[in-house]
Amino acid sequence: MLKIQAGFSLSGMLISMATGLTLIATSASLIASVKNSQQRQTSALLLEDEMVRVTSLLRQQLRESGKTGNYLQTLIQSGNPDTTFTSKLVSGAYGNEPAGSCIIYASDLNLNGVIDSHPVNERRGFRLRSKALETRINGRTCTQSGWQDITDPNFVTVSQFTVSLDRKQQTTDIAVSLAMSLKTAGDISRQNTFIVTVYHD
Repeated sequence: MLKIQAGFSLSGMLISMATGLTLIATSASLIASVKNSQQRQTSALLLEDEMVRVTSLLRQQLRESGKTGNYLQTLIQSGNPDTTFTSKLVSGAYGNEPAGSCIIYASDLNLNGVIDSHPVNERRGFRLRSKALETRINGRTCTQSGWQDITDPNFVTVSQFTVSLDRKQQTTDIAVSLAMSLKTAGDISRQNTFIVTVYHD
């Protein structure tokens, strides 16, 4: 008497295995695609956060440029405004960087009407150098070394930082253009252009 065998045939087993492998490969591809998309979104958010941080710092610091504590006193006594601090607002460049990629200024942080270098140096500034944005240390000029990075060159590449000054009777408008991209993904970039108005008081 013949026994009936139950189970998969060889061809059925091969078809099942091929279908399973196809599903596994498709799932792996989908997971890799989602992971890559998440990494790009996270990178874009990190770059956006860096742009907001740097822009906020620039706005805050540049608003203080040219401020002096004895503006009204000098105006009343002499009839002329005190230009001790506003005259220090100039643009320049470091080495082969583009014109207008450095801005130096003075801020009367302690409101004594004098540009102090101690305990806090009131001579400040920002510049582009070697794809990084730097801040002025110890009153150095645009062309001197010794400035400090405020962007991490291992994280972002600053491709543009330019300033232009529009001086008026009572104000100076500082137009700032800033562009940066991720060091590891240059196609993820951000650009921001804004104007800071400095009042001569």
